[in-house]
Amino acid sequence: MRFFPSLAMYPAVDSHLRVSPDGRYLAYRATKRPGYESDRYQLMLMELSFGQPVSLTADFDHSVGSVFWGHKGKKIYFQAEDRADINLFSVSIRGGDIKAVVGGKSKSGHGYHLNCQPGYKDKFFIYRYRPMTHYYELYKCDRGGGNVKQLTNINGDIYKKYYFPDAERVSFKGAEGAAVNGFLVKPLYFDPERKYPLMVRIHGGPQQMFGYAYRTEYALFSGAEYAVFFCNPRGSTGYGQEFCDGIRGDWGGKVIEDIKNGVRFVIENNEWIDPKKVGAWGGSFGGFVCNWIQGHNEDGMFSVLVSHAGEADQWSSYGSTEELWFPEWESYGSPWDNPGLSNRYSPIRYAKNFSTPHLIIHGELDYRVPITGSEQMFTALQRLGVTSKMIRFPNEDHWILKPHNQRFWYASILDWFEQWLRRDGGEKEEQEPE
Repeated sequence: MRFFPSLAMYPAVDSHLRVSPDGRYLAYRATKRPGYESDRYQLMLMELSFGQPVSLTADFDHSVGSVFWGHKGKKIYFQAEDRADINLFSVSIRGGDIKAVVGGKSKSGHGYHLNCQPGYKDKFFIYRYRPMTHYYELYKCDRGGGNVKQLTNINGDIYKKYYFPDAERVSFKGAEGAAVNGFLVKPLYFDPERKYPLMVRIHGGPQQMFGYAYRTEYALFSGAEYAVFFCNPRGSTGYGQEFCDGIRGDWGGKVIEDIKNGVRFVIENNEWIDPKKVGAWGGSFGGFVCNWIQGHNEDGMFSVLVSHAGEADQWSSYGSTEELWFPEWESYGSPWDNPGLSNRYSPIRYAKNFSTPHLIIHGELDYRVPITGSEQMFTALQRLGVTSKMIRFPNEDHWILKPHNQRFWYASILDWFEQWLRRDGGEKEEQEPE
């Protein structure tokens, strides 16, 4: 009888098991902290005959993604988020330096490098590449990331016909002096002599990352002649585990300061942005942020808000979500274990401060963040006489996925911004004759 050692060097998640070409080793990913989906995945290696697992990426402060072996079994390749990019790295089975192979410090450019596949004897790689200026196409590079060649141009006619904006990378100081990374997309037909409204896009998660990669809304809203700003505040992935962990138990703290400091930074450094016409919108955690800002907009930074699938009350959200482990991690237990924290970061409890025009959007089939949160926000806004509107999608869940619904979703968000950032609330235009 043959006995195998346990994979569980750490008492959390083990995944992506990959046996070496010679059948001697097993490589896999592992996290340390149970119940935390965004803990750093380390690349583990063990001999299949009574070996003990060792980490090959203990000093690599990024989370390991998909994994595959080099053809000789002497090297392991893995994907990782890296400061708004997704790149391919390699490490020897003996450990040592971790090298960027596709993306990163190689010659493959910024953006998302996904589904990397090795060619003959790892002499080249084929991968899907998505930068800011186009959607996924197939690319090829040599083993060092050089000699990059685009193999497909499936959407070439679309790129020529439609607007695909680029973005300027910006870096600024967030809460406690932390370095925060962001991006600024200029409006279509940009004229430095004009003043433009600013749309601030806030990501979900919160353990997630806005990458240097194309997203529909960047083209739609900059195409409507808005400046678009998005950043990776506290809680974002790809910037080290401490930065990612910094959101826990602090949903209305450092992350909000990070975002606001980013808005101040781009306004101060771009005279063409109108500081009196700034709006924010986000979904999921980004929706929570907009709900939070609604009760904490004392400085008047934001003139209009849009929240999609956002939480309003931590108690009721905990009692109706399908993933209890998530709030229990973020709030250090259930609401009754830590009532002070749950009360503090429930946006509805600051309703007496609500005053900003607000569009609320939610899918009725959302079991991740149930629609009751949006209903509570909308009821409070209406009872307080704050200009507000709610859109319900009966056939959508946490995401708006059906094409006709997506079109209406984006059009409604744009119309709300147009009303409050272009038309001064619509009052002037309504009084003018046609």
